[in-house]
Amino acid sequence: MSVSVIVLAAGKGTRMKSDLPKVLHKVLGKSILAHALDTLSFINNQYVVVGHESDMVVNSLPNSTKHILQKDQLGTGHAVSTVVSCDLFIENKSQFTLVVPGDVPAIDAKEIELLISEVKTKSSSVGFLTSIVENPYGYGRVVRNNEEIKIIEEKDCNDDERKINEINSGIYCFNTDFLIENIDTLDTKNSQGEFYLTDLIGIANNQKQDIVIVQVDENSIKGINSMSQLNEVEDIMQKKLIENFMEQGVYFQDPTSTYIDSEVTISSGTKILANTHLTGKTNIDKDCVIGPNAQINESNIGK
Repeated sequence: MSVSVIVLAAGKGTRMKSDLPKVLHKVLGKSILAHALDTLSFINNQYVVVGHESDMVVNSLPNSTKHILQKDQLGTGHAVSTVVSCDLFIENKSQFTLVVPGDVPAIDAKEIELLISEVKTKSSSVGFLTSIVENPYGYGRVVRNNEEIKIIEEKDCNDDERKINEINSGIYCFNTDFLIENIDTLDTKNSQGEFYLTDLIGIANNQKQDIVIVQVDENSIKGINSMSQLNEVEDIMQKKLIENFMEQGVYFQDPTSTYIDSEVTISSGTKILANTHLTGKTNIDKDCVIGPNAQINESNIGK
């Protein structure tokens, strides 16, 4: 089974109110985009759609990752169309194509693998990740009506549809032939005047194609569009990172005052005391006591 992934990283991120492209803001010491690409590293054929400040984004990419320029940002459907119509993609066409937003650093590789597996096993045209949430505001709603499935963006929802609490993650797995055959049928008849990739779900439904939905935890698909959301996602990822260390035998006196970058390693038996910050590629060996009030960057601490 061959799989490619298209990562959407062309947006400006206006609500961030920053000159730095949204996907280059850091979470736990690593850019939002780098987190997504690392999680997707099990897929060798990676394409990143760039646009706003494209040179900065391209310079941050691994050498093995291909980039495609979206000159005009006309929506997610247009971004994907820009990739699937290029010679590079066609020459290296895979059986399945993942589409992932570049601003979801907490995505889980196991959930992505499950989505791919479900689409393959059921010979589906498309599958996507969803989540049940308390507050669906701002997200596209997953509308299920008997056998009909479609995604309606927030601004296009009526009052009843806004009450739906199953949201679209923006993470899809397409049968590549279906994607190529239908991507150019999208139109801009919506409140945004953009080409919505979500409309392909409705198209698959109208064609009586099989559609897979995999529900996942809300925290793994949280996108980042503002500094407050950046803080929220970083907090979620920090808690998960510290929990993983505790399961491996590391003691934290006060996890709420501790900050640890994603590339830090800590061996079992070590105690991390209150208000400790470990950043960069720092390695802490076994049976150490770090802190309180310690700040360690890019260092190796021996046993």
